Amino acid sequence: MPIPSREKLLHVWLCGTVTPLQRLTKVNTRCFHHLPGQRPDPTKNNMALVPFLDMINHSLTENVDVAANTLIISALRPIEKGEEIVFSYHRSQPYRFWICEYGFWPPDGVIYDDLDITEEVEALVSSRREWLEQYDYWGDYTISVEGEVSFRIEVALRSIQGDEQSLLGFMDGRRDGEEEQGYVDGLLREILGKKVRECERALKKLGGNEIEDIVAEKLWDAELHIAKETLEQFI
Repeated sequence: MPIPSREKLLHVWLCGTVTPLQRLTKVNTRCFHHLPGQRPDPTKNNMALVPFLDMINHSLTENVDVAANTLIISALRPIEKGEEIVFSYHRSQPYRFWICEYGFWPPDGVIYDDLDITEEVEALVSSRREWLEQYDYWGDYTISVEGEVSFRIEVALRSIQGDEQSLLGFMDGRRDGEEEQGYVDGLLREILGKKVRECERALKKLGGNEIEDIVAEKLWDAELHIAKETLEQFI
């Protein structure tokens, strides 16, 4: 079988079905994000299209397993004639991950989500970027579905006013940071209030029956839920 050109692969990836979301997921949802054996470069997102394996659907009640670092499947138990072959794609991932990677979210399993406020926090602490990068606290600012504010956010927001020694003491546990907690909570109230209004505006514009509207509504609604639940802690 001849190897298709890069242009042909991109064409197949993006074209061939009705909606933009379907075009995006047509090939992406079938990819395996590893190659057999040693990856050429472990820092790159190696993907492979694997006939037959890419037709196996997701289920937590899997009956086959994919061996580590291979593309070899083996039965976990005797499989009846006519029984569908299934395995678990993931045990727990955010809705965004499932939708972007596979084009659906599963009804089974533990599905969690988080609220990403990286853009909002970075805008507030941009003048402290170099210092935060030095200690690996720049970016990836999230709030869990339970409303738990990540420690990265606590550090980043304290960096606006705190001196270096106080911040280092907070980071290594020598200080509890209560002196700045009121200031940090005020910033979080502002961020979360804006996020709630942003989600509500977006949801008002949706409501269609197209798959793009349904997916967008699911994502916005998840963010709104976390923002509202977390905001109540600071009111």
